[in-house]
Amino acid sequence: MGVLAAILALATIRPWGRCVPRWVMIPALAVQLTLSAAGASVVASALATNPFEWSRVVFLAHATVGLAAWLWLSWAYAKRNIAFAPPLPRQWPGYAACALTVAYGPLKLYWALGGTSLLREAPLPRETIDRLLAREPWLVGWALWATVFLAVFGAVLALAMARPWGQRAPRWLLVVPAALVSVAMTTRALLATTMDVHVSLGEPAEDIAHTARWDFVF
Repeated sequence: MGVLAAILALATIRPWGRCVPRWVMIPALAVQLTLSAAGASVVASALATNPFEWSRVVFLAHATVGLAAWLWLSWAYAKRNIAFAPPLPRQWPGYAACALTVAYGPLKLYWALGGTSLLREAPLPRETIDRLLAREPWLVGWALWATVFLAVFGAVLALAMARPWGQRAPRWLLVVPAALVSVAMTTRALLATTMDVHVSLGEPAEDIAHTARWDFVF
């Protein structure tokens, strides 16, 4: 992974990197940013348990500098290589993504406001569902309200990539978040569908099998 990241970094600044399509580079940079952020957060959490251990301080400094470098590198690449093109010839994917996001958000808003319908059928661990039903404040905030705000952001992002007014924003400001969303949702779909198939092929309880089938479809 380190070698691939080094090659990716060189591809953004060397002439031979222009042979790599932008649609490959942007998601790759988004994945690297996600991994760098995850690594920095893990190191930061480890430092919190023992803030006086010098080796962890060095690791945190390394992770922070690396994350900042990747942020700058990604921004510079997007600014240098992406200029907004004419309106998308096919706008229906943006509208479809917006509609699906809008359909997803109100359910989470309903749960965040105290509703419980369909919550017991959610593809979550039973313990997590029980804690949501008990209205634990921090869990409701992170698992529900944060998802509501992400759904609003996703709907606006999808519309911005389909409507003319979205051209007023720099393209990297749309492409980088969209690439991150694509990577996250693709990863989630692969992991979830694999688990759903595994559950369905076994002999689970009826409620678990029902949840796995619906989760697989969605």
